[in-house]
Amino acid sequence: VASERYADRLRIAKERSNMLDSANVEWLHADASKSPVRNVRKILIDAPCSSTGTLTRHPYYKWRLNKETLLGIMSVQNKILDGIIERFSDRPGTEIVYATCSVLPHEGESQIDSALSRHKIELLDPRILGSTGYSGFECSKSVRRLFPHKHATSGFFIARFRIAD
Repeated sequence: VASERYADRLRIAKERSNMLDSANVEWLHADASKSPVRNVRKILIDAPCSSTGTLTRHPYYKWRLNKETLLGIMSVQNKILDGIIERFSDRPGTEIVYATCSVLPHEGESQIDSALSRHKIELLDPRILGSTGYSGFECSKSVRRLFPHKHATSGFFIARFRIAD
């Protein structure tokens, strides 16, 4: 089950999913933080972000980003993370992967450290190659970062955790 809040993005996501022959994906036009779906044990949060990890492909994105925009994006990420974690807090063992195409710690390590302080979750090995997170965060050694100059890909942040007992 996958959800997208905005109709235009949902259409694009469905098209891409169909190109990959992903017949087992059921798409919902819904706010992920308030999803009615409860019968899943694994969740991917592909959070909206600043897209700073794609600056090598889209250099003009840097002109769209300012402090207010970043704070707004972080607020949405926080709301999605909190909403999903709270929605499944009565289902210990539910695994969640949180990912962004951002190289900014504000959208990665800071979000996960904040979630760790507010919720009963346990970090898991992300099972992906890459660099550990930026230093100075509680989650740094348990998350992964991919960098364009280092991994020949866009920049990404990936954290994997589960709802604790």
